[in-house]
Amino acid sequence: MGSKAEAIEQYLLKIIALSENQTVELRRAELSSYFCCVPSQINYVLKTRFTTSQGYVVESRRGGGGYLRIVKVPLEQEDDLIKMLADGNKQNLSEQEAKGLIARLVEDEFYSKTEGRLMLGVLTGATLDRAKEQKDALRMDLMRAMVLAKLREK
Repeated sequence: MGSKAEAIEQYLLKIIALSENQTVELRRAELSSYFCCVPSQINYVLKTRFTTSQGYVVESRRGGGGYLRIVKVPLEQEDDLIKMLADGNKQNLSEQEAKGLIARLVEDEFYSKTEGRLMLGVLTGATLDRAKEQKDALRMDLMRAMVLAKLREK
């Protein structure tokens, strides 16, 4: 099996998928006890694997009565995603954000798996290394162009 972070992620994905409304509420302390880890490891998983670009909203309250609420937001309810790409307000897109966004667009069947792999090939790895300081801005421009092209098809 992979890392503890992967185990936590897979567990959360499974219980979200099994929930009726794609929403789960958990206590951070209970989750960290279940996985024999510190609460900061739970925070790491939430911050890196359950982001808005991946289609999740995470609410967190700390302290003795603290809880976590994770909501999976389906693409058809997420006009902000398309607006973000289409209106040009967001100027940069990190490689990690691109990977999460592409995974979400494939999962929600906006793109096929083949299209997703092609997009990953263009937007990640050494492909944009020549751009140096402008790499994240170029990645955003390319992502925006690909999503808008797909929207024009529909």
